Amino acid sequence: YGPCLAVTENGEVVRWGKYQIYQTVIPGDLGGAKNAAAGLQFSLAVRKDGMVAAWGYNDHGQASVPAGLKRVKAISAGKSHSLALLEN
Repeated sequence: YGPCLAVTENGEVVRWGKYQIYQTVIPGDLGGAKNAAAGLQFSLAVRKDGMVAAWGYNDHGQASVPAGLKRVKAISAGKSHSLALLEN
């Protein structure tokens, strides 16, 4: 139950599955993604520069990217939380 995201070889984020109103538009400023994750009502993507983009519902701060978060290698999203694995 819920959305699915994938990243194509050229860095485009694609989605399918059940989406809530908050998740319907993938941001156009991703600049190519290397990783993406879908939470319950929010989504995340790691840009090629290692910065994170987040969109969707943010009632618990799960779509609020912390200031200074950079050099992210991978991300994960849950019901109301987000995780980031740094390159170091």
